[in-house]
Amino acid sequence: GAVPVAGVQLAFLEAILGSNTAIPLTAALLLLDVLILLIACLNYANLSVAMATTRGKEIGMRRVLGAGRLHLVRQYLIEAALLGAAALVIVVVGTALAIPLLNNSLDIDLRFPSLAEPGIWLGVLLLIGCISLAGGAYPALVLSRVRPGEAVRAGAVRAGPRFVPTLLVGLQFAAASFLL
Repeated sequence: GAVPVAGVQLAFLEAILGSNTAIPLTAALLLLDVLILLIACLNYANLSVAMATTRGKEIGMRRVLGAGRLHLVRQYLIEAALLGAAALVIVVVGTALAIPLLNNSLDIDLRFPSLAEPGIWLGVLLLIGCISLAGGAYPALVLSRVRPGEAVRAGAVRAGPRFVPTLLVGLQFAAASFLL
């Protein structure tokens, strides 16, 4: 028979943790959200390296003009943080629009003013910092090692070992398959 969404439990986690352990719906949704965020970070890191390899001349010119590894690492981490902040704005607007739908479908009482609590925003800022590091660290470290002469001459750079992008894509597909 049909089960209301509020009564749904993750059966496989319940089997792993023990038969008397019930996982609340909010915890299950949080776990799925973390998995989706992990997929997004892997996707961002992979795409960022792919896009940055075409910015070889820029990287090379910055290195020729005196930019050190720390400057390039900082640039890519700041780019990741700015993209995370832009995504945050989109998420807040989407959340404001989705709260009434969630309240009706999940039979919960979530209010938008509860998102104005300082503790939540401290967590959000911490999350943006973690996402910036998770998504921007690999591109920053790989691209900061580029030799200026190679980058300016070729116009494109080699983005580290070939197995890393393959590993990132494999992890993405594994996490997406788990979601399915």
